[in-house]
Amino acid sequence: MTDEVQSPTVKIDDKEYLEADLSKEQMELLNMARYLAPKEQEAQNQLSLIQDHKRRLILELKNSLEGNNNIIDLKENKNESK
Repeated sequence: MTDEVQSPTVKIDDKEYLEADLSKEQMELLNMARYLAPKEQEAQNQLSLIQDHKRRLILELKNSLEGNNNIIDLKENKNESK
């Protein structure tokens, strides 16, 4: 019985490649892509948090303005200027 140790594979566009078959330059590119993947996810998470916070701030501002009757009726202002 022989235990075959298979090289790890990488899947790109539904095609698998053996890492052992990659050139040094290809491995460097793969390693850079692997390094960036979690950073990309973190950036997406931060963007989601920023967008959510912005939405909440705008909603709080809107509620504050509506509660203080600070709404300006543009139609009324146009009629007054004529």
